Amino acid sequence: TGNFIPSINYPDSAGHPVLAGCIKVSPLGNKFAAAFTSYNFIELGDFDTQTGMVSNVKKIIAAPPPADTLYNPSFVRRFGYGPDGVEFSPSGQRLYVSSNYEVKTSIYMTGYLYQFDATLPTEAAIQSSQYFIDSIYNFRAGAIQLANNGKMYINFEGYLSEIANPENTGISCNYTPLLLPLGGAQSFSRPLPIFLQSYLR
Repeated sequence: TGNFIPSINYPDSAGHPVLAGCIKVSPLGNKFAAAFTSYNFIELGDFDTQTGMVSNVKKIIAAPPPADTLYNPSFVRRFGYGPDGVEFSPSGQRLYVSSNYEVKTSIYMTGYLYQFDATLPTEAAIQSSQYFIDSIYNFRAGAIQLANNGKMYINFEGYLSEIANPENTGISCNYTPLLLPLGGAQSFSRPLPIFLQSYLR
C-alpha cells in the first residue's frame, strides 16, 4: 500500500506502456486507487485482501476544465501530464489525487490537488463529489502520503504541502500549501517514503 508504479499496460499514443503514477490500497484494505500519468483519469475500485483481486472499477477524472489546459496526448510521456499521486484518509472515506497539467496561459506545468468521496456507489456520484483543493503554478504535484501524525503530505517539487485533517470534507481538511521545504532536495519523480498506511490506524 505504498507509492508503487502500476504495471497495467495502457499504451500511450506511440504504443508505449505507461509506467508512472502511484497505486494505493486503503488502510482498511477494502479499496484501491491507481493514478495513470499520461491519462486524464484514475481508477478506483474494491479490493479483496484474500485474493488480491479488484472489482467494481470506476474511472474518475482528476483534472481542471479542458478549456483551461493544454493536453496533447503525443507529449504526455515527455511532460508527465495527468494524475500522479493518490492517497486514502485513515478511514478510506476520502480519496486525494494530485495531477499535473499545462495551463494555456503559460508553458509551465501546474500541480493540482483534489478530494473525492470514495464511499459513493457510482462513478458519476464520486465524480460529482470532486472538491478542488489547490493548484500551484510551476510546481509539479507528486506522491501523497499519510503520516504517523495523522496528517497527509504532498510532494510539490522540493516542498511538502500538508492536509491537517484528511477525514474532513472540502475546505475543512485544513490544507496548507508548500509548508515544509525539503532543503533543496528535489526529484523529477516527486516520491515519498513507502510504508503501510494501515499501521497508522
